[in-house]
Amino acid sequence: MTNLHQKITAYIKTSFKNPDEEVFNELALEVFRFQYAAIPVYQKLCSRRGVAPGSVRSWKNIPPLSTDGFKLFDLFTAPPGAAKKIFSTSGTTQGARKGRSFFSGEGLELMDMAIF
Repeated sequence: MTNLHQKITAYIKTSFKNPDEEVFNELALEVFRFQYAAIPVYQKLCSRRGVAPGSVRSWKNIPPLSTDGFKLFDLFTAPPGAAKKIFSTSGTTQGARKGRSFFSGEGLELMDMAIF
């Protein structure tokens, strides 16, 4: 994912004040293709909705995943042991089952850049 990471990093750095919708759309579609291929549960969800990477032309049509998905499944493009950081929900809606978000080092870097 290094090349994709570099593309997203460049977009964040250059488009903060002047976003480019076309470049954003291409990056979002590339991320969608990557996640579709790397996360079997997400691929299954998309397939059930009749959506595959070749059929989507706009980021607005990429199938979203509800927050419940993060509570029910470990959604990460690498083995969970490869995560550099795991964020967990409080678990108030489903008791002991907490939602978890896994982040690689690259993912943490992108999150920091996007927030700040």
